[in-house]
Amino acid sequence: MSREKEIIGAKAASLEWLDSFGVAVPEWTAIPAGVLNDFLKDLNIKVPSADDDEGIQEVHNLIMTAEMPSALKTVIESLALPLLEKGSLAVRSSGTLEDMASASFAGQYESVLDVKTVAELIVAVRQCWASQFTERVFQYCSHQGLDVADLQMAVIVQQLVPAVS
Repeated sequence: MSREKEIIGAKAASLEWLDSFGVAVPEWTAIPAGVLNDFLKDLNIKVPSADDDEGIQEVHNLIMTAEMPSALKTVIESLALPLLEKGSLAVRSSGTLEDMASASFAGQYESVLDVKTVAELIVAVRQCWASQFTERVFQYCSHQGLDVADLQMAVIVQQLVPAVS
């Protein structure tokens, strides 16, 4: 898989950068942004405008509840299963427009910790995707002069490192 920021998002690109310098980063993989785009296309969903609160909520709800094609589930499982077999996972949003000089999106997107099963993984991926479609994200884009249609969301699936007290 190509590891460009536009494909795997800013957070995943940062992990890759750390990996390239030999920094110990928990094992990870990325579900490319194109996977969400394909899911939305399959559902015939268009990105609503920033002032369409109902449309934003509708897209959010559809991502969480719409039937996910089995081929898409298989892709997600095949990317993440090797990590899931080693223990719990952190499932993290990785937006392509995160961490820019003019906009950070800090705290805007979801992460899900302690994912232990494939079923939990699918729900966690949906939560990350759906977090792109919230009123606060669309308002933030509007305030930053960004076009919401340019938002793209990849998802990082990463070994969870247990906290030590």
